[in-house]
Amino acid sequence: MTRTISIRHGRAGEYLACYLLEAYAGLEASRIDGAFDLVVHAGDGRLVSVEVKSSSRRKRTSGGYKFQRPRMTTLANYYCCIALDIGLMRIFSGDIWRDRKELFLPDREFTQVAMINDLRWLKKELGGDITM
Repeated sequence: MTRTISIRHGRAGEYLACYLLEAYAGLEASRIDGAFDLVVHAGDGRLVSVEVKSSSRRKRTSGGYKFQRPRMTTLANYYCCIALDIGLMRIFSGDIWRDRKELFLPDREFTQVAMINDLRWLKKELGGDITM
C-alpha cells in the first residue's frame, strides 16, 4: 500500500510541476512515462529532461522537506522539488544530485518568491523570453 501512495504522490507532483512550468514560465512541458518524468521544450528546439521529486512536510522532526533519488538513475537536466502540502516548487540543475542521494530543504526555502525566481531562471536557461 505504501508504494501505491508514493506513486500517487509522485504523479500528483509531476502534474503540478507541468502546470507551474506552463502557467508561470510559459514553457511547454509534457509528462511522460520513461527515464524521466517530464520533457520541457526549450526556446531553441531542444528537449530537456526534468525529474520531479515530491515531498510533504516532515512533522516528526524539525520540519522541512526530504527528497530522495536512487543512485543508479541517470541524472536529468533539471529537478523540480515539489512541496505537495503547500503547492510550491523549487528548481535545480541536475548537478545538485551528483554526489548525494538525499536533499533536505527547510520550510523557509519554499516561498512564492523563490518559486517565481526559479521559474524565471529556468526560462532564461532554456532560451525563452523572460518577461513574466
